[in-house]
Amino acid sequence: MNKRQQKEFLEERWRMLHQHFNQFCQHQNPVDIHQMRVFTKKIHSFVKFHSSTFSDSRLPKIFKPVRKIFKHGGIIREAQIHLLNFEKIGLSNDKLETQLKDLIQKETDKFKLREKKYRKSLQIAEIDFYNQLSSTSKPQSKSFFKEFLLGSQHILNKKRYIPHLHDSRKNLKSIIHIAELAGKDISQKRELNLEYIVALTEKIGIWHDLHQTQLWLKGKKIDSKSKKTLQQQIEEIILQIDTLKKEFDGKIVVTHSPKQIPVQEP
Repeated sequence: MNKRQQKEFLEERWRMLHQHFNQFCQHQNPVDIHQMRVFTKKIHSFVKFHSSTFSDSRLPKIFKPVRKIFKHGGIIREAQIHLLNFEKIGLSNDKLETQLKDLIQKETDKFKLREKKYRKSLQIAEIDFYNQLSSTSKPQSKSFFKEFLLGSQHILNKKRYIPHLHDSRKNLKSIIHIAELAGKDISQKRELNLEYIVALTEKIGIWHDLHQTQLWLKGKKIDSKSKKTLQQQIEEIILQIDTLKKEFDGKIVVTHSPKQIPVQEP
């Protein structure tokens, strides 16, 4: 991948990151904080790829202020997810809902107060990003995919893999994001089965959201029916993940040219 290809890839993702950042600051739409974080993750995957390829990469340092914005957005997004999960499990609790809505409002107000500072950090990081780009070879791309696949596989093969599921998902997400950039570099006899990888990451994502809500509710008084429904949904998704992960070795690559599939972010 030459520098031009990398710049085009990054420009589109930075553009979408800025767009959703601006829209969230203006309208406070929950969709925008989510999409802002989605595109931050895509750029962060490139940081991982670059630092995996070049040991002296400055991108992790350049990206650090962006990650702080991402984490702040994460406080808001996680509270939003809890409210969505309340609906999924049929939990109606005015006290807890008010607590989450107050948290969302408080952190949104903080975010808006830091809008100028955050916007400047994003603009500086983007400019510095382009100055760090270097061409990469097919072997380097393959090496990255191999490293992150093995990392995910190692986690999924653990006897107690559930506590580390989110880390496995991060590895697989990075593979999906860089596959969008690598394109022809992974067009070989044995190609990545992106359809399988996307399906697995989506299931882990559903589990992670439910698991985080369960942790947040720990020690809080909720009705037994909602608690049971939440536990059942977690157990069901774990069973689905268990089935998918058992097929990892056989399905992670395909022996024929796979169809192009649209990569959706959950």
